[in-house]
Order: sequence, then structure tokens, then C-alpha cells
Amino acid sequence: MARFSAIRVAAVTLLMLCGCRQEPEALTVVGWGGSSQEAHRRAYWQSFTASTGIPVREASWHGGIDVLRRKALDRSAHWDLVQVETEDLLVGCAEGLFEPIDWAALGGRGSFIDAATNDCGVGTMQWSYLMGYDGDRISGAGPQTWADFWDVRRFPGLRGMRKTPKYSLEFALLADGVAVSRCTRCCEPSRVSSEPSASSTS
Repeated sequence: MARFSAIRVAAVTLLMLCGCRQEPEALTVVGWGGSSQEAHRRAYWQSFTASTGIPVREASWHGGIDVLRRKALDRSAHWDLVQVETEDLLVGCAEGLFEPIDWAALGGRGSFIDAATNDCGVGTMQWSYLMGYDGDRISGAGPQTWADFWDVRRFPGLRGMRKTPKYSLEFALLADGVAVSRCTRCCEPSRVSSEPSASSTS
């Protein structure tokens, strides 16, 4: 079974430092595509190749733990580094789909933000959800809480959300008065599927 590795970068870099003359094997990195992948290419991948001589091949995907499971079973799969969302990282690490990180080779786990580290991965970016509305259609104070977001009587009109249960379940629970700590437990990856629906688009 193939496993995806976040330590591959350090491993191939060490080979270069040994003075080996063999042509370095290309590193395949998998991102989210679009402007996100373009930003990572400019910030990390191009400079990595320039400093190590190791070429980087790119691929993109739309997420999903089942995709990782299929790739892990496919011996022809050549994903070395893959950007995943937190729930896929947690489940994939627990199932042995990822290689555990050798933190000593990366300067120690303490060199990274604690909340962004996992046995099999490390955070590379963060984002937030913001609530926006059309001020021309809503007079006075607009929706301020998730309870307001779901209140179609006070704030009629369409809502726009991600087409998966991700985060939407937590927002609904918060609107219903459930404590944040309980929301997190209710929506653990082992209890909620993270697979996109057939109609999902990214």
C-alpha cells in the first residue's frame, strides 16, 4: 500500500547534500488548484527547486478521504506531498494513509505552531468564514450570529454555503445554542462523512 509522505522533502534534500550524482527524482505535490496553488508555487515550490535542484511535479484535487484511500491502494500512485483539510488529515493518519513526520529532521516539532502540527502533517495556511449580506436588500442591522443566519423570517432570501456537511453542521448547532465544545465532538470526522456530494462543485 502506498503512503503519502510529508517528510519526503527532507529525505530528498539530504540525498542532495550527500553529493550523490544521480539525477534527483521529481517530487509530486498536490494542491487545490487555481490561485491557491499558484501562490504556493511562487512561495515554496519554485524556491525549493532552485535551492535543491529537485524538480517538482504538480497535481490538483478537490479533497475527500476516499480519494486518499484509493490512492493508497494504487501502487502506481505517485503523490508525495498532498494538501488536505484537517478532518482528512486526522482520519488518514489514523488509518495509516500518511507517513508519520520525522520531526527531528525538520528541526523539532517545537519549531512549529503547536496547534498546526499533527503526527502526519503540519498546517500551511489558515482561513476564516465570514458572514456577508446585501446591504441594499436588508435595512438596519443585518445578521450578526449564526442564529440570525438561519432566521429566514427576519432575513428572507437565499443563503450560500459550501455544498458539504463540513462546517455547515457546526454553524447549525451553534445557531441552536449548542456549546462550541459539544459542536466539535458531534462533528468529529469519525462521526460525519467528509465526502462531497455528487452535486458538489469546487
